[in-house]
Order: sequence, then structure tokens, then C-alpha cells
Amino acid sequence: MRSCSLLLLSCAYASALLRAPALRTAQPRQLSSRIVATTALPNTAAVIAPEDEWTQKLDYSAFQKEVGALGDKLEREQGAADVAHLRKMCLWSNTCGGFGLLTMWSTNPVLRAASIFALSLWSMSRWTMIAHHTCHGGYNRQDDSTGRFTSKGFALGSTFVRARDWFDWMLPEAWNVEHNNLHHYRLGESGDPDLVERNLDVMRKFPLPCSVKYLAVAGLAAIWKWYYYAPNTYKQLKIQEMKKLGLPATPNPNPNPNPGTLTLTLVP
Repeated sequence: MRSCSLLLLSCAYASALLRAPALRTAQPRQLSSRIVATTALPNTAAVIAPEDEWTQKLDYSAFQKEVGALGDKLEREQGAADVAHLRKMCLWSNTCGGFGLLTMWSTNPVLRAASIFALSLWSMSRWTMIAHHTCHGGYNRQDDSTGRFTSKGFALGSTFVRARDWFDWMLPEAWNVEHNNLHHYRLGESGDPDLVERNLDVMRKFPLPCSVKYLAVAGLAAIWKWYYYAPNTYKQLKIQEMKKLGLPATPNPNPNPNPGTLTLTLVP
């Protein structure tokens, strides 16, 4: 019975993840300052928590100038050494991948464990250390003249380039839409497709013991990238392509179980 409940919980949770919204709200997005706190927000907060009182005393204008000055300083200091460092990280990442692929067939338990660790480090470093920073344009000004380390060239163009630069479940151009645009420009908002509080709503409310929920999370941790992230980023890419072609995307007529979110139905 518990295993069946666990399976139902995992399916319900995955279903909620795949319903992550593609738009912020049904209303047009307003232009705002780089400092989120300067944007007018509805007066819905009851009492400011003690740990958040500092937000009422912070000089946001000065903070904005300091961050801007720091960004300009770091940009001026970038150069060929940054690309050399990136290439070194790529080399270490590829070394881990090569070692893992060559030893994953071993029957030696120690070598097999080392292979698992190497493959994991290869996948994680390729995504979080190399692809993430490059796709965000962190090396656009320090490219080696080939365009490989730019946000418009990394892992894009062909299957070979994708496998060489970022061999993972997510389609790079789909990641660029879902993460770089929808996620980062809507952090913590209803239009953020990776809003954890909303995506875990089913998990929190499901009538099962907390210990069973932990088991469900452990299972999802092993499959979430290809089960949720790859199809969801691809969905966002297709929605963007349809919008560019002028094809409509209308709100789903079915009641949305998650207040504050927007589910879209694509109309061909």
C-alpha cells in the first residue's frame, strides 16, 4: 500500500511540475528598475519579519550604484586568462567523463564507484560550472574568436557541437529560453517555471507521512532532469517559437489547481 501511495505521489508531483507556467500573469509586464524593491507591489504583507527588517533600512540607490560599479570593474578585468581558465575546467570535466565512460563496465566495486563519481562530476561540472555561465553570456567578451564560448554559439548548431560542449538531457536552446529568460526575469514570481514553492505544493499537501515524502523526493532526485526539466524547457522553447510565428496561446479552460499560476494550451 505504501509503495502504491509513493508512486501516486511521484506521479502527482511530476504532473504539477509539468504544469509550470510559461507567462508571468495574464496582464502585460511593466518595466521596472534593476532593483526589485523599487517596483510598486501590492500592500499585502501583514507584518515584516524581524529577519527582514533590514530591507526597510537599505539604501537601494546606493546599493544599485555599488553593484553597477563592481560589475564595470570586473568586466574591465576580464581577458584571455578567463578563457584559459574555462578551457582548463573543460579539460578536467572531459577527463572525468572519459574516465567514467571507460571504467563504467568494470566489475571491480572500487573502480565502479570511482566511475560513478567521475560521471556525476562530469555531468554536474559541465552544467553548473561551464554551460550555465557560458549560456548566460559570461564569456561573450572573452571568446577565443571561434564563437564557441558565447551565449549564441555554445552547444548550438549541430549534434556534434552539442555533444562536445554540453552532453546533457536538456536542449541548450530550450534551456536558454526557460532558464535565462523565464526563470531569471521572473525570480520568485508566478511566471517563474522553477518556482519551488509552487512546484512542491502537491508534495506538501499530499496526505502521506513525512518519511514517505522524503523517499519520494529521493526518487525524484534521480530522474527529475530527464523526467521534468528536459520536457519542460522544450515546452517553453516551443511556446516562444509559436509566439514569434503569431500563433495564439490561450489560457487552459480547465480550473487551475495552483492559484497564481497560468497554464497554457497551444492552439495550432
